[in-house]
Amino acid sequence: MDGQGAADHRTIIAVDVEGFGRQLRTQANQRAIRDGLYIAMREAFGEAGIRWDDLYHEDRGDGILILVPPEVRKSVFVGPLLPALVGALRRHNDAHRRPDRIRLRMALHAGEVRHDQHGVTGVSIVRAFRLLECDEVKRALADSSGLLAVIASSWFFEEVIQDDPANAAEYRPVAVTVKETTTTGYICLPDDAAGAWHDTRIMEPGTQPPLPRGRERRPGLVMAWIALAGTILALTAALAVRLILPGGGNPSGNAGTNPGGGIPLRPKSATPSPHPTGPPGAAEATIPAGPKGSPFVTVAFDADGTLLAIGNGDGSTSLWQVSASGKPMGPASRPFVDPGGQGISSMDISPNGALLATGDSDGTAYLWTVRTHTYVSLRDTDGGSVGSSVDSVAFSPDGAYLAVGDSNGYVYLWSVASPHNPFYLSDPDGSNVSSVAFSANGNYLAAGYEDGDTYLFAISGGRGTSSGNFDNPGSQGVTSVAFSQNGEWLAAGDADGAVYLWLVASGNHRDLLDPNGTGVDGVVFSSDGRYLFAADKNGATFIWMVADYYRQKLTPPRHLYGPNGNEPLSIAYRRNGTLLAVGDAVGSTELWSTNWLGS
Repeated sequence: MDGQGAADHRTIIAVDVEGFGRQLRTQANQRAIRDGLYIAMREAFGEAGIRWDDLYHEDRGDGILILVPPEVRKSVFVGPLLPALVGALRRHNDAHRRPDRIRLRMALHAGEVRHDQHGVTGVSIVRAFRLLECDEVKRALADSSGLLAVIASSWFFEEVIQDDPANAAEYRPVAVTVKETTTTGYICLPDDAAGAWHDTRIMEPGTQPPLPRGRERRPGLVMAWIALAGTILALTAALAVRLILPGGGNPSGNAGTNPGGGIPLRPKSATPSPHPTGPPGAAEATIPAGPKGSPFVTVAFDADGTLLAIGNGDGSTSLWQVSASGKPMGPASRPFVDPGGQGISSMDISPNGALLATGDSDGTAYLWTVRTHTYVSLRDTDGGSVGSSVDSVAFSPDGAYLAVGDSNGYVYLWSVASPHNPFYLSDPDGSNVSSVAFSANGNYLAAGYEDGDTYLFAISGGRGTSSGNFDNPGSQGVTSVAFSQNGEWLAAGDADGAVYLWLVASGNHRDLLDPNGTGVDGVVFSSDGRYLFAADKNGATFIWMVADYYRQKLTPPRHLYGPNGNEPLSIAYRRNGTLLAVGDAVGSTELWSTNWLGS
């Protein structure tokens, strides 16, 4: 033990567990984390050739302060210690449930330290903890795919790290301001597989996100160039877009029959009526699959319906401009490619078209700024990825929040202005969250689970409380959920081929059966809430009149068939119009006008 009062030079290491006190962590979880942290530190220091018991270490609840005597070379702490610590953390996480897992921030500094009857003190210790608590290193770890974020003081970087140019190249300088401390820190992410030094800039809290490229007003000659470019794009798109001719409305090519048992198709030229007898025989247009023929995953419109986002299984998401009449006008930007090289499993676009959210198959959700193509990776605060897969994402109607459902049963609510500490809406129950959807006023969030349950959460100020559970009787797993525009109805599509239509206020429901009985991949209401659309695995999109079906007027559903009978995996409805987008399993997206449904 060092003598009291004397100042001694020490290497100072401070570590802190990310999200130690978060909502879902019980005291039992915290004890498991603390035990795991001490085991990991002991193992890592031992692998680096330093006996843990020879060091001064002081417990800090959710972290540890460690002082190392000067005879231990400081280069050890940026050399063998870091991979040893990552390995120890990974072994702990592999052996524990998600709430018991550890992600860690580490600060490296050195300076004079004094011991007294209470412990240790010194300006250098304060400096180390200021670095550990800065927003920059918290954000770096939140955006990282790894388990460890290291921030070194400028002294430590200049005197130790800089001696090894290859090692120094892994560190990036950041401006640090915490309380009375203003300094420069150097951040390294030793195990970030994706490379975390992408541009993570996002709008500041309380500011309006920028409009996407192509929506700005520019004067003079610039406008002329934009008009010319738009003309070229439109001509190019016209060559690429395959317009479907009348008569190709079902897989057999027989426009007057309905193999699914619905009402026969009527000619597209027939006069619409309030209760039409059938749909048109062809889609308005088709956006063909990409050059790789990638399987389609999901589609979504922005609030004014001028942008259509299309997510693909090859990991890319494209944005298309859509005219007021429902014609695709060409790509609005270059594709957004999953940074981890994974397939897109879910996607949504913010109401104002400025942000894009994507979820991938390795458990990461990304929040993209459309104009700059920059992104922030949204990661759970206890173990890296959100889940083994992110199968559902949805923006709130005001664009302020993003809901994310993962394969472990968690539902997260992120603030898009500060997307680093999510609010947890549910405990994991081992069942995949297959779909999430906000009500039009943003007051409720519905989450559908593969075990057949649909949960309702009341949302206020970025937080939520459980508001009920809709149990789908005989369910084989909820695949999709959607609210009507007035919030009165909640629909849940099921893998057993049924669509459950719930009155939100009372919890009463009706079962709408898919005539094909092959499972439902997506549900959506028309913008006026009068019609419910359901895409099934047999290549059809069925249409029910909501009020009729709830009153048990058992009129058979009308239907739409894609040109090739391909399975429609996702559907979206333009919020301010009468345009339905249907994406299929081979990568193409059909645009259907629903004017024929009547007003």
